Amino acid sequence: MTDYDRQALRALAGTRFTTYWLDSLEAVDDESSLSGVIGCDLLIVGGGFCGLWAAIQAKEQQPARDVVLIEARSIANGASGRPAAIMSTSVMHGIDNTERIFPDDVAELERLGRENMDGFKAALERYKIDCDIEWGGEMKVSIGDEGLQTIEEDYQLYLKYGHDAVRLDKAGVQAEIKSPIFHGGAWSRQRSGTVHPGKLVRGLKRAALELGVRLFENTPHLRNRKTATGVIVDTPRGTIMAGKDTATSAAASPRFATASW
Repeated sequence: MTDYDRQALRALAGTRFTTYWLDSLEAVDDESSLSGVIGCDLLIVGGGFCGLWAAIQAKEQQPARDVVLIEARSIANGASGRPAAIMSTSVMHGIDNTERIFPDDVAELERLGRENMDGFKAALERYKIDCDIEWGGEMKVSIGDEGLQTIEEDYQLYLKYGHDAVRLDKAGVQAEIKSPIFHGGAWSRQRSGTVHPGKLVRGLKRAALELGVRLFENTPHLRNRKTATGVIVDTPRGTIMAGKDTATSAAASPRFATASW
C-alpha cells in the first residue's frame, strides 16, 4: 500500500454511507414489511417522491380507492434522498435547453412547469408539510464578461415564456450574491427555490398514511404476472393482488405503477 493509499484511507475513515438528507434528521421507525396475501385497487412500487405523490394524488382523486405502496428498503433511501434540493419550473434543466430540444413545445412545457410548482406549493400548505421551503427563484449568472450575451439570451427567453424575470448588471448581482466573479445575471423570481428533501419526503409519507394509503417498507418487488382481473405481485414474505384501476404514475402495465426519482 502506498503512502497515497494510506492517506486516502485516513481521510475517508469517518465516512458514513447513508442518505444525507435523511441522516440529518432524527431517525424514525419504518412501516412494517408486507407479510401474507392482500388485495388492492392500485399498487405503487417505489417509495420515492414520484411514488408518494402518485399515492397521494390517487387518494385525492378517489378517496375510496384502496392504494398500496411498497418500498424495497426505507422510504426515499435512493435518489429521492440525494437530490440537490433545488426546485425549478424547468423540466429540461433550463429553459434554453428546453427550447433547443423541444422548440415546438416550450410554451406548453413551461406552462406545465409553473402549474406543477403552484400545485406543489398548494400541497405543502394543504398537508402542513414543513420542509424549509424557500421560494427565492432561480438566477443564471455570468462568470466575468464572457457570458453576458448568454445571460441576455436567457433573460429574453424568460420574458418570452411568461416568467417574472429581471436582468441584473454586476452591481445588481453583487447585491444578491456577493461574489466578485459574477458580472451579470438573469433572475426568474417566482416558482423556484430550495427545499429540504428529507423533511419533504417525511411529510409526504405522513400525508399518504393519513389519506389511507397502505405503505409497506422493506418489501422489495420480486416478480409480477398478469391475470384476467389484474396483476399479482410477489414480495419476499407476501403477495399483492392489484385490481383494475389505471396507475397515475409511470405504468409498467395498466394496473401496476413503478415509481422512483
